[in-house]
This record gives sequence, C-alpha cells and structure tokens, in this order.
Amino acid sequence: MPVYDLSFARKFAEVAEEVITREPDSVEARRVVAYISRVSMELSLKALLERVGVPIDEIKKRWHDLRGLLKEVGKCEVEVDFSPGNKKWLPATRVRSVEIQFQGYSTTLGVVLEAEDHGASKYPNELRYGEVPKDFPPEALSLAAASLANWIGEHWDVVRKGGLI
Repeated sequence: MPVYDLSFARKFAEVAEEVITREPDSVEARRVVAYISRVSMELSLKALLERVGVPIDEIKKRWHDLRGLLKEVGKCEVEVDFSPGNKKWLPATRVRSVEIQFQGYSTTLGVVLEAEDHGASKYPNELRYGEVPKDFPPEALSLAAASLANWIGEHWDVVRKGGLI
C-alpha cells in the first residue's frame, strides 16, 4: 500500500474548490483553501516520487518543501505520445508549464509551486497561523491543486526516474 495517496490529494483539491465556492468572501475560508490546496500539491508530488521508486525516507526529507519536491519531480521522465507509434520520454519538468487560468489571469503550476520565492506566505506555518496569508487567490490555488493531481494521474503509468534507457 502506498504511503502517499494521489486520491487523497485529489480529495483535498475537491474540498478546497467546494469551500471557496460556498464562502468566497470569508477570510477563514480563504486561509483554509490556501492551506489544503498546498497540502494537496505536496501529497501529489510525493505520490509521484513514491510511484517512481524514490525511497520514502528520501521523500520525507523534503517535508513541506514544495519547491524541493518539484525539483525532485523534475528529475523524472514521462512518456509522451506524439502520434501513433511515436512516443518519447521527456523530462517531467513539463508539469511546471501546466497553465492555470483564474479571474482573467493566467499563470503556471511552476509559478504557483514556487510562490514563496516571490513573497507568498511560507507553507505550512504562515498559512496556518498569524496574519492573513499572502498567496494566489484561493480559486487559483484550488485549481492548481486539481491540475497538478490530474497531470500526475494522466502520467501515472508512463513515469519513471530520469536517465533510464
């Protein structure tokens, strides 16, 4: 049985979307959405790393480091089907370019996952405690969490550690 469950990550993303839909103007709801969206992203990245055989002890060393987990995922490869019979292994860094569109704006999963580098509240503590968190709008975060889990799900059976022949 896996330690990190992609279905569990997806459920967090679904709950985040539901919370912000029900209470779009609630400060508490916005904080909850930011927190559980980032939990979802963390679990998704860890599930992928476990899937390709990264030892659990190595995954645990990353704790809540979304940037570090993304870097490790970038060392993996996904098989992409360009046309019938034409498949190629490409770096899983492709996940960084998944587009997130919200409220008339657009960004990418890479930018959302590395938001702390640009002034966002540090996950998880600054999302749980203290001042109102600084982060992307909750709609963007819930969409990013769902998009990441979906991308990983789509590549679940065609992912491997990088550099394999």
